[in-house]
Amino acid sequence: MADHNENALHAAIKALNQVVAPSVDRSNPLAVEQLRLVSMYLEFHVQHRSHERKLAWTNLHLQARLAQEAGKLLATVLPDGSARLIAAAQAAQRQLGDTGAPATVWERMHGELGQCISEVQAEANACDESDRNALDTLVLAHAREHLELHRVWFKSFGFEGRPESLPSLEAVLAQAPDI
Repeated sequence: MADHNENALHAAIKALNQVVAPSVDRSNPLAVEQLRLVSMYLEFHVQHRSHERKLAWTNLHLQARLAQEAGKLLATVLPDGSARLIAAAQAAQRQLGDTGAPATVWERMHGELGQCISEVQAEANACDESDRNALDTLVLAHAREHLELHRVWFKSFGFEGRPESLPSLEAVLAQAPDI
């Protein structure tokens, strides 16, 4: 059975731009801007649709790596939190191995893992300063890669000062399997 979603999205974009846009009262800047934003959002979705599963997989993969490393780092100073992080990271790794899983499963697990990391990070506030600093350094190091992924993902919106300095979407998603 053919997938007509992309054709339907293209038709909706064309209708918005060629039929609706000329009808919008130009003296209503909010309506003009909202129409432009909706059209831009639909175009963004069409362009990125084929990469959405890889994005979800990569987000979870990056989060699982952080959780695993944070768990190892905190093993002696926060054993319960460490055990929770490592167990959650291992569960995420098992889920990442199921390349046929729906992207929503990876997205949900990404959120749960992020919550676990946040909770353990809050618990780490009771640790001594050197342990807290080590954890903060680790989190910031991982945030750089995660931030780059999302900067590249949203590059087409035009918010980047130097978009040419960013890698391609394919390059930041290269660690994901063909899914």
